[in-house]
Amino acid sequence: MSDTPETAASVPQMKLDLVSRNIVLASGERIPTLKMNWLLVERVRANEDGKPKPPIRDVTLAGGKLSQEANPYDPEYIEALQAWELARNLRFLVYLISKGVNWKLYSIDGAWRQENSFYFSETTTEDEWRYLYIASKFEDPDDFNAFVALLSGSTSPTPEGIAEAKETFQSDD
Repeated sequence: MSDTPETAASVPQMKLDLVSRNIVLASGERIPTLKMNWLLVERVRANEDGKPKPPIRDVTLAGGKLSQEANPYDPEYIEALQAWELARNLRFLVYLISKGVNWKLYSIDGAWRQENSFYFSETTTEDEWRYLYIASKFEDPDDFNAFVALLSGSTSPTPEGIAEAKETFQSDD
């Protein structure tokens, strides 16, 4: 496949049409996307709010002096860290899909929502429903990951965006 503007960003079985800003799935379904601020995307991706801290343990140093150090190998800490990482990754995916898909041009199928509402809490947010709906389009996790890569890749800084940022943050010197 040649790198034309229409297909410059692609992965097996789907592509990002750069002209229409649609991700075209293997089925031919087109999911319209929005430009996203790459700085906000990176901020959400890197957010460490609520990250557990390793417990502190006493360590005897040479000469019998006691010191305290973090214990990143504590099983309870490892379990808490894994749970936090899963939650952070889910928050990122919900953010990326809720803000990266053009929901003015694309909507959740009402029959799908009604069929699946039995399985989810009444407190499921609209953004979470959007994530679930998009995720339901993929039988293979690798295909979903490829979709996420296309969606997040479309937020990468462009030369125009970098120039605009430089203009915005010019110093008075």
